[in-house]
Order: sequence, then structure tokens, then C-alpha cells
Amino acid sequence: MQIQNKRTDLVTREALPIEELVRFIVKDGKIILPALSYEGRGYYIKKGSIELAIKRKVFERLLKRPLKEEEKESLLDYER
Repeated sequence: MQIQNKRTDLVTREALPIEELVRFIVKDGKIILPALSYEGRGYYIKKGSIELAIKRKVFERLLKRPLKEEEKESLLDYER
């Protein structure tokens, strides 16, 4: 029996295998995406759902401030 590492998607609250998720961290008031080799508290979002995360204000809750337009564009560019 193979054990899969699963993490919770912040948008859908589903427990998914790490391979289906993108890890990011919040460091010094900025979002670092993808954060594969960074230390710190990692957050996970399902690949392809960054736009939905922006709409649901997931990043704003983590940052404790509104997202700037250039931050939104940068996040959306990552997904494209």
C-alpha cells in the first residue's frame, strides 16, 4: 500500500496529492509562488485555480491587506 502525501487546497478545502497543487508562501508581506524550496509555512492551491483564489480573496486574507493590481497580474501570469 502506497501512502500519498496530501495537502488541503485553500480554495476548495479538498485534500489532494501534492502533485496536483502549487505551493506558495507569504514572506515579508509578499506572495512567493511557486515556493518549492523556500522555508516557512507553505500554503497550497490546486493547479489552475489561482483566479478563483483571487476572487475568493484567499491571498488577501493571508496577507491581511488588499492585493495590488500588479500582484493580481503576477499571480494570473503564473497560471497562464
